Amino acid sequence: MRFFSSILIWMGLALSLSAQSAEQKLDMSRMIEMLPERMLKQLEQKPEKFLEESAILILGFGDEAGIDLAGINASINLDRAWVRAREMRRLMVADLDNDQVVKVSEIKQLMAAERAGKRGLLLLGFQAADVNKDAVVSQAEMQNHAQIKAMAAVSVEEAERKRALMAFDLNGDGRVQIDEVAQVVEAFAPES
Repeated sequence: MRFFSSILIWMGLALSLSAQSAEQKLDMSRMIEMLPERMLKQLEQKPEKFLEESAILILGFGDEAGIDLAGINASINLDRAWVRAREMRRLMVADLDNDQVVKVSEIKQLMAAERAGKRGLLLLGFQAADVNKDAVVSQAEMQNHAQIKAMAAVSVEEAERKRALMAFDLNGDGRVQIDEVAQVVEAFAPES
């Protein structure tokens, strides 16, 4: 994976050098105003990692022409769906009688079979999901709990940070390409 990422970075840099034209010169002050603080910090402190993560996002949810806002939103939605599924699974595995609800008695049975570290997570997850405190987690409570966890894992701030990558669309075609990200990363590099 590291080798693949390095190749992507070098390809992006090579394309950056060959594709840069006078009309695509970066207005750094405009770019700085548009980007979230966390993104700016990563660009300044870990530019290679930023380029690598951007390349993974672009190639994972875009295509050879780059990534658009729909692709970025698909990435955000997939990340949240993965967390929701994980959280639902954690509770559903305790549905020992397959009645689509998890009772405290089922959690206790499962806890007895689990290793010590996971016992606490099971109990805390159950308690957090049991909103009405009736010692039963309904399907609706599971879904609500999973959604809360998903939104915490991929916060609105994190989603906006990903969407801010669209500011790197230097040619205005509605898609961000690796070479455009490489140009911005290069522009942020301290002069030697």
